[in-house]
Amino acid sequence: MASSCFPTGLRCIRLVAVAVATATALLLAAPSTAGAAAVTITSPAAGATVSGTQVTLTGSVPGSTRSVRWSVDGVTVATVTSAPWSATWNSTSAINGTHTATVTAVSKSGRTSSASVQFTVRNTTLTVPGAPTGVSAIAGNASATVKWTAPASTGGSPITGYRVTASPGGASAVTGGSITTATLTGLTNGTSYTVTVTATNAVGTGPASASSNAFTPTASTTAGPCGRSATPPSAYQHVVWIVFENHQYSQVMGSASAPYINKLAASCGSATNMFAEAHPSLPNYIAMTSGGPQGITDDSGPSAHRLNVPSIFSQLGTNWRSLEESMPSNCYQSDSGQYAVRHNPAAYYTNIAAACSTQDVPLGATPNIGSAFTFITPNVCNDMHDCSIATGDSWLSKELPLILNSSEYAAGSTAVFITWDEDDFSTVNHIPTVVVAPSVVPGTSSGTRFDHYAMLHTTEQMLKLSYLGNAATAPSMAPAFHLLP
Repeated sequence: MASSCFPTGLRCIRLVAVAVATATALLLAAPSTAGAAAVTITSPAAGATVSGTQVTLTGSVPGSTRSVRWSVDGVTVATVTSAPWSATWNSTSAINGTHTATVTAVSKSGRTSSASVQFTVRNTTLTVPGAPTGVSAIAGNASATVKWTAPASTGGSPITGYRVTASPGGASAVTGGSITTATLTGLTNGTSYTVTVTATNAVGTGPASASSNAFTPTASTTAGPCGRSATPPSAYQHVVWIVFENHQYSQVMGSASAPYINKLAASCGSATNMFAEAHPSLPNYIAMTSGGPQGITDDSGPSAHRLNVPSIFSQLGTNWRSLEESMPSNCYQSDSGQYAVRHNPAAYYTNIAAACSTQDVPLGATPNIGSAFTFITPNVCNDMHDCSIATGDSWLSKELPLILNSSEYAAGSTAVFITWDEDDFSTVNHIPTVVVAPSVVPGTSSGTRFDHYAMLHTTEQMLKLSYLGNAATAPSMAPAFHLLP
């Protein structure tokens, strides 16, 4: 047991770690954003050797810290929102050898500061992974969405994949090692099933998990929003984006807290390998609408970031609309109540100021999607930022049907992308995205790597616009989701 206190303004944190110091130490302190005090890692010590399932991650952070994210080799271990800002990591989930621990502190003003240390993991002989846990399933139409938690032990070798198997019948689905949710198809409606999951590493396949809850797939009694048209339109009249906040893919997809979103994904399309560009929120909103973050690394308001650059809004003149829930008045330039201006990208582009005053409006009782492009932002509760996944799921279950039952959607040339701005501050930034359009084949699941630039590319392609910034080289999502001929 060791303890240390750090200079005035930093919190005192007791350090507890199972570690054997080695002679060589390397501290890699990442430069912090301007104005943010540095953070330090005190456990594991730089160059230490650790083992076992209870490696404590501790450090010192500024007093103004809002949240701390701990990660090892870029994979989030925990996001902590209160002192003592520490976390516990299971080193048996990693291979023996050198690894990097990183702590990122986010201040109350949105500024970030981070530090990293390299250390060594030395555990016992490699074995197969343990059994996955927490397996749950949500029934769909001849399908199910399955979610699980990675094994406590990888056997000392990275997990390379999972297999989901249904009983009875043996229908199965396979995912990559970092993906802990899957859509299982080929099931028989009216039959009761359970599923198990196994994990595989370089040594072999480990034991099966305990069985999931029982579930019974059923055929939809009404026509869904997708699969209505075998032939997609050559161009779209309307594209709608709905942007939620701060959740990893695995926190939403397969979660019992998001039944509507998961049912929608099973009946339409899901991008299972979708990524955001940055942290915190604002750089992602700017990147997805202009093709790049434009040098922004914080969440400051429009007065700090006056952007005179092309965007999808400027491409369309006045043929766009931004619907902002809880915004006090048109194109509002600062936070107010549950309205966060950092979630309203149109407010930042100075070259569309005149259009913003008429096209960037509070979200009403019925969303107006009559423009070519509509950007919809729930307030900070309904977008899952300040409130639960269940709250956002409930909001979408009421708001999206208003769009899907509209005359614009019924005409067959409207598509909806439901995405997240970022995950919960992990380095990976893996986010959910659901694609809804009449021509999307129900149950489509694409593992192609996409990001916000790909969504912008696809939208510009569907609306016959030129490509902005990084959207020019991003892949199109249209082939995967049958959006264009």
